[in-house]
Amino acid sequence: ISVVCEVAPPEFRPATESQRVGLDWGTTHFYTLSTGHHERNLRLSQKYGSRLRVLQRSLARKKPGSHNWKNVKRQLKGLYAKIARIRKDWHHRQSTELVRKYESIFVEDLRVKNLTKSSKGTIEEPGKMVRQKSGLNRSILDTSPGHFFQLLAYKCDWYQRGFAKVPAQNTSRECSACGHISKENRKTQDTFACEQCGHCENADVNAAKNIRSRGNAALAANVGRLARA
Repeated sequence: ISVVCEVAPPEFRPATESQRVGLDWGTTHFYTLSTGHHERNLRLSQKYGSRLRVLQRSLARKKPGSHNWKNVKRQLKGLYAKIARIRKDWHHRQSTELVRKYESIFVEDLRVKNLTKSSKGTIEEPGKMVRQKSGLNRSILDTSPGHFFQLLAYKCDWYQRGFAKVPAQNTSRECSACGHISKENRKTQDTFACEQCGHCENADVNAAKNIRSRGNAALAANVGRLARA
């Protein structure tokens, strides 16, 4: 059966704040805006981690294909589905709130597949800090930034907002005040201190401001190309 329907676009609403914002995604905070706002992270893997481990261990002790095995398998599948629904709902609510509020939103062009690569290495060349990297990978996958950015992109188009992905290189090492780039600028995870001009700020807010600057440049370039065409 094929059902086709025509859906009218929503009534256009001006942004409540006529400003462009950069959005820095992270695992400590779900995201940080260039305005200084931090959004909390749900940390679903921590909230439901103990229950998942109990079910996984119980499943491993059951005979595959048995009634008890199927029962535990069903419980495990249901818990994974619940976590996915909570995450999806959270993404929808956050993306809608941002799109209704701001004129343009800029994010980093992240390659999640590269971010979550294993660091185990090989027998000849074993990886370093494998346990820590494994935990970081779980945190990244738990927030699912790729899905969140997809929602932002189509909702910005739907609500007639600006949206752009900018290169992620050095956004956390570049000073938003003077433009100096150095790994020494970020001495801790939370604090950014420029070694050249002395600018001090929360590291995530500084990165979000750099994303906003790159996004403004990207939009200006696109407008210029359209004007020349």
